[in-house]
Amino acid sequence: MTTMMQKILDFLKKNPKPVFSALLILFLLLFHSLFSFFDTRLADFWFFLRIASQQPEKHPIISKIATLFPKAPPPDQIQFVRLDDQSYLGISPENLFTRRLWAKAADYVAKGSPKALGFNIFWGRPSIFDSEQDKILTNSISQIRSKTVIAGYRQENLELGLVLGPPLPQLAIFENYSAPYFYPFEERVRKLSIAFFSQSSNPIPGFSTDLARIYLGIKRTNIEYTDDSVALKTAEKTIKIPTVENEYMSLNYCIPLSSFKTISISDIFYERIPPETFKDKIVIFGVHNSTEQNESLTPLGEPAPSSLIHALAVYNILNQNFIHTLFPGQGTITAIFFVFLSLFFLAPRFNPKLFSSIAFGICIILPALSCYFLAWFNICFGVSGSIFAVLASLTFSIGQRFYQELSEKLRIRNAFQHYVTSSVVNEILKDPSKLVLHGEERYLTIFFSDIAGFTTLAEGMPPMKVVELLNEYLTEMTEIIFKYDGLLDKYEGDAIMSVFGAPIDQTDHAIRACRCALGNQAALKRLRGKWKTEGRPELTARIGINTGMVVVGNMGSKMRFDYTVIGDNVNLAARLEPANKIFGSAILIGETTASLAQKQILSRKLGILQVTGRKQGTDVYEVLGDLKNSEPTSIEKMLAAKDSYEKAYEMMLKRDFKESLNLIETYLEKIPNDKPMHFLRSKIENFSSNPPSKDWDGSWIQEQK
Repeated sequence: MTTMMQKILDFLKKNPKPVFSALLILFLLLFHSLFSFFDTRLADFWFFLRIASQQPEKHPIISKIATLFPKAPPPDQIQFVRLDDQSYLGISPENLFTRRLWAKAADYVAKGSPKALGFNIFWGRPSIFDSEQDKILTNSISQIRSKTVIAGYRQENLELGLVLGPPLPQLAIFENYSAPYFYPFEERVRKLSIAFFSQSSNPIPGFSTDLARIYLGIKRTNIEYTDDSVALKTAEKTIKIPTVENEYMSLNYCIPLSSFKTISISDIFYERIPPETFKDKIVIFGVHNSTEQNESLTPLGEPAPSSLIHALAVYNILNQNFIHTLFPGQGTITAIFFVFLSLFFLAPRFNPKLFSSIAFGICIILPALSCYFLAWFNICFGVSGSIFAVLASLTFSIGQRFYQELSEKLRIRNAFQHYVTSSVVNEILKDPSKLVLHGEERYLTIFFSDIAGFTTLAEGMPPMKVVELLNEYLTEMTEIIFKYDGLLDKYEGDAIMSVFGAPIDQTDHAIRACRCALGNQAALKRLRGKWKTEGRPELTARIGINTGMVVVGNMGSKMRFDYTVIGDNVNLAARLEPANKIFGSAILIGETTASLAQKQILSRKLGILQVTGRKQGTDVYEVLGDLKNSEPTSIEKMLAAKDSYEKAYEMMLKRDFKESLNLIETYLEKIPNDKPMHFLRSKIENFSSNPPSKDWDGSWIQEQK
């Protein structure tokens, strides 16, 4: 068994393309119905696009492509008389809710000499309260029986099987009823029954077919039924309607359903339109109003009265614009052709980039052909299987072509991931040129953190305990840096340097760095609780963050180099970390960082700091919290801390030391543990007795380490 499996694996490795093509063809054959589903939805879209292009008032943009579609003749020969809201409002109840209304409408329309009348209304039972109205309706229809089709219904009979149920017994004797039936189990009406087959009787034309038959002057005996068509034969021509499943006709939504003339039955009841309106027309009677919608969803994306769908079917028959396919299984056969074309002709001859362009070009051309065939030739051209075949072949070919390169990249990853972060490895894999010894200028955020008093603390501990404590701290802090996709630049003893915004571009690198710092402090607080219970020292850390233009890249010698950053803004970030000691703060950031992060991170200006090695002062800010991830009560406290400090600082600059101290004292009564506020108070108290020089700009000087 093991030997057999090995042979199979060896065969797959040596013949990947034939195996893949065989599996792909098998998939296309097994799931052809799935691709038929997608082709049907694509045809729905083309129907919608064609109709929308004819409706500039509803679709002004789509109407600009109207010339891409053929213009179908208007459906002037078909009219829809409906019981609508206007009828409900205009006709009295004693006349509205009675079959006398339909009898009067039939009589009035008949005066205009229509060619065919269809009642898409099912009168299934005799009237209980008014039997006279049944007689009146029967009498009216009897006068036009040769021109009339009445709705019947399909029903299951225990003895006879599927039979066509007649309307009223009085109407059934005319034998001119048909089933107005749509294709079952469809969420949208795409097919319509044009013939009814029963074991107990001869085939009967469907409702729409019967109307077209009467309009053309054809007898029912001159209709020929076959397995794939229904033929209406006249002396001059034969209209052959292609069928699906022996019974259904695919509807061609080539005109807006709103283009059929619709007449309110109230206009007929009150004789507001002349009978001549209906001369030589096909008139379909139906119900469509707010109370009785009698609607079905269409491929056009909106519901429509069933009577108008029958009108469309009649229109399709009279104009012979039937939907059909090129040949059975066209979609699957075309897809198999594209499997061979893609895998054995295109892929070997073109590089992946050009092959991708060709493949995507095919995927654009095929739907365009689908639209063209449907609109201009009424042919459903299946393309979804072909698109899948092309894309699957493209995916396989590119995968095969780059297999060696991917393997090489995997070896590079395994070699480098132990020395640099995954993000650096990924950047190298994307662009190996980054391995050269040069840098590039980038706008980044630099993060420095250091444990307060660690050197003194370490002197009083055994070395192994120091290492154990430091490793636990660094592991926790590193995980937080990686959580926010920071680049861990280096460890320097207990200090950590990281970069945000490189090597992967991050538009929010300042926010990420600040959130990383807040996460650092939160994790350290939790660790202090743990260390306290273990009897170990409780560490605290200071963090400095700055944003600006730096040089980033691989720097060092040809034998050994690091991916790192250098520049004045890096130095400033390093100086901000120890500057926390001046203010008693934990997280100190530069002005640019504060500005970039201000929508998400709340900070307060602590003053102007002249850092070591710089003559010019820089505005420094303390990070107070994350606006997005903080509770409302916490945000209120942070805003109060920001407002109180900055107002007190502003009053100090105006040399109103008394008012500044009052503000500070009022705040400290509520929040006594605000260390930067205590720092400011001590400075102002000193200024009260020893005012600074008149040219003092409010800056603090960072002393040399």
